[in-house]
Amino acid sequence: MGNIVNILIIAGLVIVSITMFILAFAKPKQQEEITTRLEKFKVTHDVEISKRDVDKRNQRLRQEVERLSKNFNPVADRLLNEHSRSDLKEKLIKAGKYDTDPTTFVAQRVLSAIAFPIIFILLAFTVLDFDAGQIFMFSPVTVIAGYYLPMARLNRQVEERQNRIFKSLPTFLDLLTICLEAGMGINEALNKVVEKSIAGDLKDEVQKTLTEVQIGKPRLTAMRDMAKRVDLTELSSVIIAIVFIQ
Repeated sequence: MGNIVNILIIAGLVIVSITMFILAFAKPKQQEEITTRLEKFKVTHDVEISKRDVDKRNQRLRQEVERLSKNFNPVADRLLNEHSRSDLKEKLIKAGKYDTDPTTFVAQRVLSAIAFPIIFILLAFTVLDFDAGQIFMFSPVTVIAGYYLPMARLNRQVEERQNRIFKSLPTFLDLLTICLEAGMGINEALNKVVEKSIAGDLKDEVQKTLTEVQIGKPRLTAMRDMAKRVDLTELSSVIIAIVFIQ
């Protein structure tokens, strides 16, 4: 029975994998290249160390911004209603910002709306040589730009993250199919994919899903939650192939 289940899973993944390779303009690979392909998925220590260094710097910057923006949390709460809070929370999740709540994000927008005109005024006096009339005319524009720029950036981050995940799918499917062909169960295969994949958004999402399964969440629910978090049609198709064929 177990072999039949694995065969069905493999068949479904092969179909989805072929489609993804066409969409991503990837070249088909031969079966005898399996050893070479597996070798390509190894994570080097240099890549991991570099990523950790960047993450630490970004974390320190985020902590400093959050510390300053906390002063504007009361204002942010007034600007948010239940509907806008829910929509913003969903968008933050799609961008991978799981630790940022809507109040914090809006407070950061308020902080940006204050910081932009201050920076503009300093530059206007020291570099641009604007007179008082020009500064008065352009200052409201900088306030508006400062408030809306973080939202524009968030929208761009969502699109870029979805694009990175889309580009990672053929490689993910290739390795997952190899592992299933080797006789692994779906959980073992997904863990092997995480182990061999290079650092990236898709690896983080799969790792998060596996962690949820390990602490007791049903695998079907965890994978559906991943599809909802990412909100990418191609990934949803892959997840359907995994959870409904088994």
